[in-house]
Amino acid sequence: MDYYDPIIPFLKLDGLDLKSIDLTPAKLKGYDVVVVAVDHSAVNYDLIYKNARLIFDVRNVYKDKKDQKVVKL
Repeated sequence: MDYYDPIIPFLKLDGLDLKSIDLTPAKLKGYDVVVVAVDHSAVNYDLIYKNARLIFDVRNVYKDKKDQKVVKL
């Protein structure tokens, strides 16, 4: 599990010690699913849509997308 967040570059919490990854096409293609849990204006959601195999969208970022690739909460 990794995360990307342009506002929170690292996370230390209850034994977790994580660093935000670089958001690249190659990285996105390597994941089984990408979870969109926030709606930041600084995130390239088009890049995610074009390169992720499956997207679980809990923030309704892809409300206009009508395909099986996007699962909405």
